[in-house]
Amino acid sequence: MEHFGFLQDAVPEAGFFRLRRNRLRTPMQPASRARDFQLARDALFHAAGLLGLVAGDHLLLPAYVCKAAVQPFLARGIQCDFYRLHADCSPDLEDIEGRLGPRTRGLLVVHYFGFPQPLRALRRFCDERQLLLIEDCAHVLQGTADGLPLGTVGDTSVFSWRKFLPLSDGATLFIHRGAAHHMESLQRPGLSHELRVAFNALQAAGSHPDSALCRGLYHMISGLRGAAAAGEHQATVLPGGSRRKPVPPVGDIHGADFVDDGQHRAMSRVSSLLLSHADVARVAETRRGNYGLLADGLQKISGARLLHRDIGDTVCPWILPCFLDGAPQALAELRRRGMPVVGWGGVRPALPAGQHPEADRLYDELLFLPVHQSLREQDMAALLQAIGSL
Repeated sequence: MEHFGFLQDAVPEAGFFRLRRNRLRTPMQPASRARDFQLARDALFHAAGLLGLVAGDHLLLPAYVCKAAVQPFLARGIQCDFYRLHADCSPDLEDIEGRLGPRTRGLLVVHYFGFPQPLRALRRFCDERQLLLIEDCAHVLQGTADGLPLGTVGDTSVFSWRKFLPLSDGATLFIHRGAAHHMESLQRPGLSHELRVAFNALQAAGSHPDSALCRGLYHMISGLRGAAAAGEHQATVLPGGSRRKPVPPVGDIHGADFVDDGQHRAMSRVSSLLLSHADVARVAETRRGNYGLLADGLQKISGARLLHRDIGDTVCPWILPCFLDGAPQALAELRRRGMPVVGWGGVRPALPAGQHPEADRLYDELLFLPVHQSLREQDMAALLQAIGSL
């Protein structure tokens, strides 16, 4: 496991939660329905079934996408075709038009990194061709496009709350129109899983460096967890000589692959409770502020090129996407220096060879810089210093 110089993701902090409940999971249209899942990829699997997509149907997806958004459709036997993106990651509608065929049933659009796609144009394009529109809002906490809330224009939309909030799991599927089938029942996590999610949240809260109390709590919990893990990972010999498989930590569900037997899992009650009381407005404001600080600093670094310089007052960024021209090994070097910078090079789906050079460059060169709400100014200063010294 890699160790970073500062927190890779947001952790639970008292100031980011409130007594009043938020409305994140409230259906955003009068006739809409919503269901909570452990992971967004599971929600996509169910979205395909609700929309009546079956084996042999074709679905168009962007060529730059995490494989976790592709595998749920492949698991249903759906043929996935990939369309071109412009330099700002917006869909190339002309390319999409040229890829339409007799079995094409729909289009998946991704609001990359929290930045909106042109919803009205996409909805009009799909309606004119009788295509389904699936909004992938996995990078969205809140936001609008063309005066419309993100996640309200597609036939279905999928959100992944754990990308923004300190949750072990948590995603929501909204069904707005076009649902051809009833939702399948979901499995609620058992008590042991709920306790593990709560334990992970408590441990994460203790990792925040700004509180002596939290640091003490963190060391205490880490000690208990280490003792528990040592016991779990010792294979226990059972009667007859068989061995009991060690129980994996909750974090193992965060891999990039779709688990074909896990798509019926509901969000844990612990994550649901934390999500319902998250101070979303404060989270969004903090992330926008952190994005602005990093963007200002990157403007002064030669070779640094932002995908989006300005974010306005409606975008809540998941990360800050940028290129570092002239530094081909930037990702590996920054991680070696303890900077929690990531990219999508390791999660690309199997694309047709040579057909998508623009997407290949994004996979290889686009870096994701953290802007989460648990960052401190000194963390961002350290990141900018590391980038500037490449």
